[in-house]
Formats: sequence, C-alpha cells, structure tokens
Amino acid sequence: MFAVLYFGFTVLVGQTPGMRLAKLRVVRVDRTASVGLWRAAVRTLGVILLIPAVIRDRQGRSLHDRLTQTAVVRT
Repeated sequence: MFAVLYFGFTVLVGQTPGMRLAKLRVVRVDRTASVGLWRAAVRTLGVILLIPAVIRDRQGRSLHDRLTQTAVVRT
C-alpha cells in the first residue's frame, strides 16, 4: 500500500502527503517537466529498499535521486 501511494502521489502531484506537510516536493534536476512514470517508479523502489535512500552525497541527495536526476526541494 505504501508503494502504491508513494508512486501515485509522486507521479500525479510531485509530492506525497507527508512531503506536503513538510513543504517538500520532488522535481527533476533540469526542471523541464514533471517527474514522470519511470523516475517515480525508481524513486519508489529506492525508498522501499532503504539502502539507496540512506546513501547520500555531499549535497544531501540520495542514491535514488541521483539515478533518476531528481531532487527534493522546499516549496
């Protein structure tokens, strides 16, 4: 159920209900369009597996963000 909600909200509005409460949003790094299906699917898989979600670079971006060329930003 978590995966379905995470994927669905990321594709449709670019943020989950929790992200909305925290005033965060998922965007593409180039900001040319919405996140899209495959990026949302890879991000969802990364969050479920936890390992890509906890591995971070110097800018604070997670492994699944780097793979999908997305970032979480404040709104």
